Amino acid sequence: RVLNCNGKKMSLSPQQCQILKLFLDAPDYTVTDEDIIKFIWKGQSNVQINTFCSAGNKLGKRLEQAGCDYPKSLFTFAASY
Repeated sequence: RVLNCNGKKMSLSPQQCQILKLFLDAPDYTVTDEDIIKFIWKGQSNVQINTFCSAGNKLGKRLEQAGCDYPKSLFTFAASY
């Protein structure tokens, strides 16, 4: 799975592709943490917040490395609970 942004190609993990697709398909590119857990981890109730935050932050770093222009706050995840 390859992200092509401004002519620069960057590989993404399957999980990163799933998270990106979820955001791109969502109205106003807005999803909740519950949406992500339901989509990626099939609603498992035992998903650790650190796992969730790490997955989103890694995607944000990959987008940045590829030089993609996106709202930086979009993929900044923090454990708020």
